[in-house]
Amino acid sequence: MTKSFLLPLILTLAAAPALAEEPSFTIRNTDVGFAGQGVCTFVFTLQALSVVDNPIEIEVDFLENGEKVGNSVIAVEPFGQSRANQTQTAIAEYGCFDVSQIRIVRAWEIVNGKRLKMPLSHVHPDYYRPLEIVK
Repeated sequence: MTKSFLLPLILTLAAAPALAEEPSFTIRNTDVGFAGQGVCTFVFTLQALSVVDNPIEIEVDFLENGEKVGNSVIAVEPFGQSRANQTQTAIAEYGCFDVSQIRIVRAWEIVNGKRLKMPLSHVHPDYYRPLEIVK
């Protein structure tokens, strides 16, 4: 009787599709620029740790000495489906004020036009400090 129960269960589990891995990525601020008319941009580079099949939105606060001085949402296109698109670049605009830190507040995956909250544990800040150039 046990054999008759186990065989269909094993066959069902073997035929079931694998659960999709939830999107996960690193994010680093790689540049700051002046967009004009008092608007500046932070440029971010995201590296896929797992496939990001849907657009992502990341809400960030801009901080100066621990105080919130602004807020923006970073829109990110899908990436990580192949080695050719493991990274994605995205920007956040702000009003050209002094900023010493950026805090990730929330993240959403946009699935079929609906915002689904992502756990912040899937967003991995990557502190980046470029090399100093000397001559």
